[in-house]
Amino acid sequence: MIIRVKQLVALLLFIILPTCILAQNKRQQNNDKELLAKAIDYYQGTKYHEALLFFEQLNNRYVLNPRFKAYMAVCYYHDNDFKKTTETLDTLLQSLIVFAPREQAVYYFINAESHFQEQNYKQALSNFEQGLPLSDNKEKGYIYYRIGFCHLFNEEWQLALNAFEQSIKSYNDNNLPNIHEQQTLNMILGCQEKLKPTTEITPDTLPQTPKSEGSKQSQLDTEKRIKNKK
Repeated sequence: MIIRVKQLVALLLFIILPTCILAQNKRQQNNDKELLAKAIDYYQGTKYHEALLFFEQLNNRYVLNPRFKAYMAVCYYHDNDFKKTTETLDTLLQSLIVFAPREQAVYYFINAESHFQEQNYKQALSNFEQGLPLSDNKEKGYIYYRIGFCHLFNEEWQLALNAFEQSIKSYNDNNLPNIHEQQTLNMILGCQEKLKPTTEITPDTLPQTPKSEGSKQSQLDTEKRIKNKK
């Protein structure tokens, strides 16, 4: 009798427990759908920190798709967490090529800026250059400005000069105010100075000190004495 009761209890648990787990999982899924909706609402409302809190909760429970991971990178960027921005996007950008060019341009830009802030200028340069053809013309002046600094910090003076000049031209061509104009002009002058040919110092290039009349007369007297001895 006791054995039958135990068997009956075990059978009931076998039937009821999966049902409870399924119900619990369904409730969790419904809650997570609401969580995702809130995260997207916050993101679209530019409340990036709040959106990130929800995205991170979801990321701990699921494998988020590339778009939501890209959204997380944008949130990290606006939170000034440049390290996590680059960690997220460096491995993600190649999977975003199916997105619209303008959306890709945003991700390339924030990844480039984050690398720049982390002083990883080669990686920043690569991302700026890849995002440049995807960007709106109105954004290219600033991107060239940043490219100029990447080359500058790598001591690539001619490339830096070209980029700074292109930045000025882009702002002018698009009739846009350029708050970086004076600094850009200063950088252009600095690059031009670095590119000036240096003259090798040799005895022939040293300035000659003109001889005084006294020293000339002394030299003539010496030469006359030598001739008289002969």
